[in-house]
Amino acid sequence: MTRSRSIGRRRWPLSLLLVLAFLAGAVALLAEVERRADQTVVVGPGEVVADDLYASGEVIRVAGTVRGDLVAVGREVYVEGTVEGDVIAAGQAVSITGTVGDDVRIAGQVLHLGPEARVTDDVVAAGFSLEALPGSSIGGTVLGFGYQALLGGDVGESVRGSLAALALAGTVERDVEVEVGPRGKRTPPSFGPPPPVRYPEVESGLRLADGARIGGDLRYQSPDEAAIAVGAEVAGEVAYEPTTGKEEETGTDRALDAARRFAALLLVGGLLLLAAPGWTAGLAATVRERPLPSLSWGLVLLLAALAACLLLALVVAFVAAILTFATLTGLAVATIALGVLAELSLAVGLVLACLYLPAIVVGLAGGRLALARDAEPGRGRLLAALAVGALVLVLLGLVPYLGAFIGLLVLLLGLGALWLWAAGRLRRTPEPAAGTVG
Repeated sequence: MTRSRSIGRRRWPLSLLLVLAFLAGAVALLAEVERRADQTVVVGPGEVVADDLYASGEVIRVAGTVRGDLVAVGREVYVEGTVEGDVIAAGQAVSITGTVGDDVRIAGQVLHLGPEARVTDDVVAAGFSLEALPGSSIGGTVLGFGYQALLGGDVGESVRGSLAALALAGTVERDVEVEVGPRGKRTPPSFGPPPPVRYPEVESGLRLADGARIGGDLRYQSPDEAAIAVGAEVAGEVAYEPTTGKEEETGTDRALDAARRFAALLLVGGLLLLAAPGWTAGLAATVRERPLPSLSWGLVLLLAALAACLLLALVVAFVAAILTFATLTGLAVATIALGVLAELSLAVGLVLACLYLPAIVVGLAGGRLALARDAEPGRGRLLAALAVGALVLVLLGLVPYLGAFIGLLVLLLGLGALWLWAAGRLRRTPEPAAGTVG
């Protein structure tokens, strides 16, 4: 076997493809569009949706035909009929057993393609488990990022991504280029409520089962060599680049971190909803209703805060230098001490504002969209919406290439919503008292 030096250089194009794919989905989800929102959204057999369908609810089931794209957010999303455009979906479980005429971009805990699934173009999947059963067909490339994947169907182009565990049991017409974890039997990490769709247990590392076929090259990075069955076929070159694995967290470690993050978001978010439910829900509504201004002002606020830290340091240094030159050493020391305290206060405030509030606000916004609750829900329903949204954000944060991008997006949305709320309060003038002549 030969080592490939080009795998590392290919990471950036792969991550860029993933970011662009999910950015398109995120913009579509946040746009102000007509949608079906209910506890259960059903497109029945024989029903035809003439254009795009944007659906949110606990359960979304498409058994009919959608002539355009399907954008769906819910706890369970099932595509059993035909979608002639793209499928962009996020949920705890996303299952496709029908036909998709273009790309599939899905995120969630369990991602499933049944034996009758037909996807004409690419599949971009980010989540805990991706499974394509034997008989399924994907016409384009599979980009998979998360914990595990079991591909038992046919892939018309290539397979790429980063996973702890990957098992190939079907056919890939072109290349396979992946990063995988060390081989071994491990207990997969578990978090959140049990998923409504079964997922397989895939041993970590890279495995090619009997009957698996790769029509091009196999290039992979892993601490261990792949387990390639005698009956598996690789038509091209096999290039293995070993990694130490010491710099990477195990899947269990990352799952535990994610569980702690989820618990912290629920705790802090619950306290905010208890103390200021109207304010917290108002920030979430701003994210839903004004996503683009929130993103823009979030970037401005973040840059302004960083610039303020730098400017404060420069001003303190300049004033202290003048006082020292004037032989007012004691006053210079006091100025530096006050400046350090001010810097620390600003930094701590910025960190606290960025650590939990944006994720809580965006999670609540997404959870309310997914659960399709009424306009003014109580604290209990708000907490349930926060739990759903926070779970999705935590799951996306587990994805190696996508997590950092989603984190930045959430940060900017949350800070922007906070700025728009503060600006609205500053612009609001008190109404004249009764009886006052204006």
